[in-house]
Amino acid sequence: MRRFAQLILVASLGLVLLAAAPLSAQAARARALTHVEHPNALVTNDPQATWQNEVTIAAFPNNPDVLVATARDGRQASGFSWAGYYRSTDGGKTWANALVPGFPGDTSPEGLSSPVHAAGWTIGSDPVIAADREGRVYLAWLSFGPSTTEFAGWYVLTRYSDFGATYDFTSVLYAGHDTPSAKLGGPGNSRVVDKEWIAVDDTGGPCDGYLYTPWALFESAQGAVPIVFQRSTDGGVSWSPILALSHSPNAQNQGTTVAVGPGGEVYVAWEDFHKDTILFTRSLDCGATFEPEKPIAPAVAVPEPLPGSAYRLDTFPRIAVSQTTGTVFVAWADYSTGDADVVLTRSSPRSRRMEAGWMWRSTTAGTILPGSSSTCTTRSPTMTGSRSSRTSA
Repeated sequence: MRRFAQLILVASLGLVLLAAAPLSAQAARARALTHVEHPNALVTNDPQATWQNEVTIAAFPNNPDVLVATARDGRQASGFSWAGYYRSTDGGKTWANALVPGFPGDTSPEGLSSPVHAAGWTIGSDPVIAADREGRVYLAWLSFGPSTTEFAGWYVLTRYSDFGATYDFTSVLYAGHDTPSAKLGGPGNSRVVDKEWIAVDDTGGPCDGYLYTPWALFESAQGAVPIVFQRSTDGGVSWSPILALSHSPNAQNQGTTVAVGPGGEVYVAWEDFHKDTILFTRSLDCGATFEPEKPIAPAVAVPEPLPGSAYRLDTFPRIAVSQTTGTVFVAWADYSTGDADVVLTRSSPRSRRMEAGWMWRSTTAGTILPGSSSTCTTRSPTMTGSRSSRTSA
């Protein structure tokens, strides 16, 4: 059976697909998207109208009726966020909602078995979701507490099977603290996990089923923020020690993203927020080692908040790879023109250099949405750019 990569549907990757098309096709598609193809569907069934944000969604290419999604969900009685889990079996028309097991007060067998519940963590945040063709769902998220001494919590992964219908387990990738205690102090002298991302190798190759996750490690309040990486070769049951992807002089980094190429290549990008640069690296051996990071392009950080708004905003990249050609696409928010643009660049595996990218610029100041009246310009940044079969636990 032909293997397909999982689909992570985020807004920036939608822009990638649009910008990758020929210009005539872009114009036609812009006209086609001026009306709603299907009515919007409410994913979060929340009678209390609490808040949800930081959403990602995944699909199964061999079971298109099933979709899974996650978000920071504020439906805990305490008002703190937890990782939400949402599933549709009718192509997104209707959705079942739940919190990931292990939240305070969860007396289900799944919740009581979770290491997060045993540790006593009370907050869940930064959830990211991926899925594979065998029906497994991988939900990466952070668990911690509200006080300064609890802020360096755990990075965990919750796995579901049966196309997301069955909870399997929650595993711990990295523990900033062993338990909610003051023994390591707060963010000033602790090791805090932030802004993780996750991808699964679904290519059918030698690394099939491997999980890859980069994340930012805040080691101290004023110190370095390296990007580190972990992988799992057994479906998320166990995880490798952390591997540094960023190196001096790239000292302060954030906003990682990861994708897998058709040959099992692992691509990672992130922002160096001290030097305002988008950085990139890759692995050609299933995530065991990585090439030294290279700059893709300078990035002018988008102001936070944008004029006329009050929401958080960052210049973090997102990455996608064509499973047909192996072309790598990286998109990020940029303010170099004096308004908020989405910039896209792409790399050909043949040339191993970044080709001219497309920048979709809205004619409406202060927005990040390309419209039918958008103009297109180009940039030419530069970049050089043991295995086992899948196991079930």
